[in-house]
Amino acid sequence: MSGVPAGFSFNHGASLGGGVWSFSTDDLTGLTMSSPVNFTGTVNLNATVNNAETNLSGQEADYSDNTNHNSAAFCATWQPVVFPPSISVNGGVHDAVVKEDGSIVVPVTASLNALASPNEVLSVTVTGIDADAGTFSAPIGTYTVDGATHIGTWAVTLPAGQNLNTAFTFTPDP
Repeated sequence: MSGVPAGFSFNHGASLGGGVWSFSTDDLTGLTMSSPVNFTGTVNLNATVNNAETNLSGQEADYSDNTNHNSAAFCATWQPVVFPPSISVNGGVHDAVVKEDGSIVVPVTASLNALASPNEVLSVTVTGIDADAGTFSAPIGTYTVDGATHIGTWAVTLPAGQNLNTAFTFTPDP
């Protein structure tokens, strides 16, 4: 096998260096290739099979070419695995507390899965916010209101590898 990039390996066989691996017939059963951690993409490889003829009968007239080989190019693709994030609104409590000033603070946390790649991005969207019920605010993100329905949407996309820990504030109109 040739064209194996640095950082890749097989569960059987021997690395000959320079991206070349050698396998016996027994190595091929259950053969798997491993990529570096969090690799996604395609690797182009070339498999070459060699064989040699053994003259058992002694009747062969030409001993000069008893070997043969054939090659085939192929590619192996690794697709990313998405690990679902977690989200908690108001600590999982269904009822929110109204403060003396009439405002309601709702904490929101969202976290990437511990197995997620460090370059995964977390996006959170909250829809169905009744814009006619009062004022909505949040320290981060973007809040937009559909002019026809008066329904608001809040959204935020965090930098790669970051989690969300914020709170919304709803203040009813007087």
